[in-house]
Amino acid sequence: MTVQNLLHLHPLHSVAHAMERMWSNMAVRQKTKAAYNKTHRELSSMSTRELADVGIDRADIPTIAGEAASIASG
Repeated sequence: MTVQNLLHLHPLHSVAHAMERMWSNMAVRQKTKAAYNKTHRELSSMSTRELADVGIDRADIPTIAGEAASIASG
């Protein structure tokens, strides 16, 4: 049996892999949340007139921020 095969059989290998996935998922969630918050904050700081100039209604800000977050998460 090769060393590579032994690693796949070792119980800690599965735990390490699960931890790696968990940290990766957390990083993606943080990046997504940061993109949502940044977009929402920037659009919310604009006046109603400024938003209208770029074709955005104030009620659309959460949807647009969600779309930005979706793009950021890849």
